[in-house]
Parts: sequence; C-alpha cells; structure tokens
Amino acid sequence: MKVFLLTIALLGVFGSPLPAATLVVPIDHATIAAALEHAQPGDTVLIQPGQYEAVGLQLPVGVSLKGAGADPGETILDGQNAGRILTCEGQTSASVIENLTFRRGWAWGLTSYDGSGGAILCSNGDVLIRVCHFENNTAQYHGGAIRSSHASPWIEDCVFSGNRAAGGGGALDCSYGSNPVVINGVFRGNWAAWGGGVSCRADSHPRLEKCVLEGNVAMDTPGLGGAVFSDFKARPVLTQTILCDNIAKNGGGVASLGVSGVNLHMCTLVGNMALSQGGGFFLCGAKSSVFRSVISFNRGGSLHLRGTAQMELGCTDIFGNTGGDWVPAIRKQKDHSGNLHADPLFCTMERGMPGRFAPRADSPLVTDQGPCKILGALPVGCAVSAVKGSVPTMTVAGLAAHPNPFNPRTSINFQLTRDAHVRVRVHDVHGAVVHQLVDAPLAAGHHTLSWKGVDAAGRALAAGTYLVVAEANGEQLVTKVALIK
Repeated sequence: MKVFLLTIALLGVFGSPLPAATLVVPIDHATIAAALEHAQPGDTVLIQPGQYEAVGLQLPVGVSLKGAGADPGETILDGQNAGRILTCEGQTSASVIENLTFRRGWAWGLTSYDGSGGAILCSNGDVLIRVCHFENNTAQYHGGAIRSSHASPWIEDCVFSGNRAAGGGGALDCSYGSNPVVINGVFRGNWAAWGGGVSCRADSHPRLEKCVLEGNVAMDTPGLGGAVFSDFKARPVLTQTILCDNIAKNGGGVASLGVSGVNLHMCTLVGNMALSQGGGFFLCGAKSSVFRSVISFNRGGSLHLRGTAQMELGCTDIFGNTGGDWVPAIRKQKDHSGNLHADPLFCTMERGMPGRFAPRADSPLVTDQGPCKILGALPVGCAVSAVKGSVPTMTVAGLAAHPNPFNPRTSINFQLTRDAHVRVRVHDVHGAVVHQLVDAPLAAGHHTLSWKGVDAAGRALAAGTYLVVAEANGEQLVTKVALIK
C-alpha cells in the first residue's frame, strides 16, 4: 500500500504539465532563434519592438510567436534576402503567429520545398497567422510570402505587398491538398508567373473572405491570373472579395485551367486588365460559378472561355468591359437568373476614397429579386471602406499616363505619400524591361516623367502595348500605355 501511495504522489508531482511560459526577446533570450529553441508546447515567444535579422527560424509545435508592439510595423523580422525567415512543420491551430512584419525573406534551393515560401513555409499542419504584414519577400519557386503544402493555415487581418515568386503565387501559394482560410486579407502589388496574388493547385480548396486583391501582376510566362489562379483540381472560393486593377496576359482577375475552377459569391471584379484575353476571367477547360457579383470596367473583355470551359452566372451584373460584356459564350444567361447589364453606379472608383466600389442607394446592384438582394462585395453606402484594420498607406499612388494612346511622347504621372527610392520602368508585353525612366530617391509629392516610346539605347520601339511599373518600398503599381504610329 505504501508503494502504491508513493507512486500516486510522484505522478502528482512529476506528471503535471509545466505552466505555459512567455519568453521575451531580447530580455530572456538575446535572439529569436534561441528563444524558439528553448520554448515548449504552450509557450509564447514575445518579441519586443525593433528590427531583427531573421533567417532559418523553426517554429516548434504548439509554440506561438508574437510581436509586442502596438502594430505589426513595430516588430520586423528581416530576412535581408539571405534565406527563408520561418518554417512551420506539423503545426496545430494552438500555434499563433501574430503582430509581426516579415520582410525580405528569400526562399531558394534546388527543390520546390527549399525554394518556396519566402517568408513562411507551412507544411503538414495548421497554424493561425493573424495581424501580420508581408513585404518584399521572394521565392525562387512558389509563394513569395507564404507557401502552404499539405497544410491549412488560418490567415486573418494580414497585408501582403510587393512579394514575388518566379512560379506561382506572388503572395500565397497553396498546393497538395491545402485548404487555407484567408479573412480580411489585403494583397497589393505582388508579382508571379501565375497567380500574381494567389495560386491554388493540386486538389487545394482555399477560402478567401472579405479580402482585397489589388494591383497584382502575372506577366512572366505563362502570365495567367493577375489576382488568382487555379489548376489540377483546385477550387478556391472567394466571398465578399474585391479584385481590382490586377494585370495578366490572360485572366486579368482570375484564370483557371483544366479540372478546376474559381467560384465567386458576392464579389466585385473591376478595372482588371488582360493583354490577351479575359480581363475579368479566363477559363480553359475549367468550370466556375459567379453569384451576386459584379464584373465591370475590365480591359480585355469580361471573360474568355476556351475548350470545354463553363461559366454559371446568377444575380451578376456585367457591364462596361472593353472587349465585350455578355460575350457569345455566356450570352444565353443574360437577363436570366437575376443577371444584369447595367452601369453599377459605384459611389466612386478613385483609389483610397471612401465608398470605392460601394453601390449608391440608386444603384441597380440594390435589388429585391429573391436571392439577389445586393450584388457585389460591399453594402450600400458611400462611407463604406473595403479595407479594415491596420493597413499601411501606399507609398506610390495615382500612376497614370497622358496622353494614352500616344505618339510621339507621353507623360507618366504619380504621387508619393512619403520620401522614397523609386524605380519606374517600361516593360514589353512579355515582361522584358525596355527602358528605365528613373531609379533614384524622390521627395514626397507629385512627379512627372516623360517617355518618347524608345528603348534604353534611344531606338524607336514598335507600336503596341507596354506596361509602366512604378516600385517603391516593396510596392508596385502598374499601368498600360499604347504606342501608336
């Protein structure tokens, strides 16, 4: 009996789990890596405000990583283009990454595993990523900021800007049965060969809710899906999401190939541009559905269906797209199932203004037709903002060319909200740089550059379409210009 009681007593002392600890960097540990090495499941590594060199970090299972500042911009993990910042393997939702800025991570290597996820690689597990900023991260393969492989991270209130991937997913790539959920995400000025903002492949089924995908680019070969791309049985679902001012060779907003599709519910696709086909949508053999949405003022046509592709439309307004609205592939659905062909009457389309893409009270998007109700991502009201939470102000704004089309010269105008080093280059439709207009520090305020339709050597270029790309602080804005002869 004494032996039994002693055993119970020892279990009571040694079998109890240790209380969760908070390890503060640089107070308890000098470096983030050291704190993570000592952390146990349930612990939190709390990083004081500051900028930290961060490469090759491994997040232990069940450990959280958080910034102690008032907002993500106060605690910066800087990869300095030396390697991936953080790897998350086999995580559970108990692990939280919060209130941090991930900057200049660079994933490179001989394999897709090593060369994907410039800031974070999520593999074989779940993790909660909340209130973080991802700026100017790069991947040699996929997922300039985040690569999700066999994983389902929950990503909430995060901002992705200026990230780049040589393959798919300038900001986010989800592959191999990954089902991430992204809520209140902002994707601006990211760049990839496919899926300038988000790429979804290989039986992945992500959800994007209340997101904004703006000014993302897919111009390198094959140049598919400026905002979102899917193939190989991937079927992302977008709800109450805005896709605006994105650019690609095909599918300025969305591109989907083969046995896959991108389904939209209560979304707004406005101002996207395809240099070839499908300003809003490009489907090749894929099947997608769009319900209670708006597809308007895109350049390159509303959508393009190729091969066996199918598009199911309901309660959707398609209007004002250069190159066609209710094109032959979908013409039979016009004026059926609550579909419209009418000016959406947005409060404004000006970038940064309240009410951008929100319907006025007299808008045809406000209906009483059964399930249709209000079409698009935003409610009625000109004080509505699509972006909530802590979002950094864009450094470059208002990029435009005048006259456009032009001959012999055009003026490139833009606004800087703060002093910054700015690079403005002209690309051809294949993505090659043909001329650099400026690469220098500039003061805040309005700036005008002149381009005479020549290359770097001063030789006259052929008539056609060119892209002007302005870059500052890891952000990108793109506008199209047409040189005529």
